[in-house]
Amino acid sequence: MDTELLTTDDPALAEVGQLNQEMEALAVEGEWEKISALLDRRNRLLRQLGPEAKREAFEASRRSTERIRRLAEVAQREVADKLSRLQRGREATDSYQAHA
Repeated sequence: MDTELLTTDDPALAEVGQLNQEMEALAVEGEWEKISALLDRRNRLLRQLGPEAKREAFEASRRSTERIRRLAEVAQREVADKLSRLQRGREATDSYQAHA
């Protein structure tokens, strides 16, 4: 996973970097509800940063969010595939039962 940690003396900026990493790790595990809570925390921190730190944090967060979005798309496709297979299985079962 291509995560980045913001190196800084600013504790809020460092926490934004840590949150980005944690959210990406949770995305790999499919823990979407936990990501949502961390996203709220990260957004609160972003609003507290000064202008220079804010630019760096926003850019790192944008890249992190893009990586999370790609993971979410993969997970969504996997769920759709599973649902499709389940539906085909139900149709096959219904057909078998109708002709048995």
